[in-house]
Amino acid sequence: MATARTLLLRADIVHDIGLISLIVTAVGVAGSLLIWRAITLPSLRPTFVFLILTGSFDAMSRFGDLWTLGVGTNPTHRSFDGTTAGTQSGATEPTP
Repeated sequence: MATARTLLLRADIVHDIGLISLIVTAVGVAGSLLIWRAITLPSLRPTFVFLILTGSFDAMSRFGDLWTLGVGTNPTHRSFDGTTAGTQSGATEPTP
């Protein structure tokens, strides 16, 4: 960074030291981000694929749980909380 700053100042390309510092800093940050992107993201691709697949499978399994419990298909099946499962509106005896 110091070499680039000195070259810009000595070559009279840019006369303002503040602008030179801004340019050198922006190029340094952009270069670091490009290096990070080129090295880190390709090695993380298998991890991202695994997380997306397992998240999708988990989301789909939630629908299977609801279908197994019968929520929405049979009015006698209530939410599976142990108190109203298989009973009608808090009745003490199960409905036939």
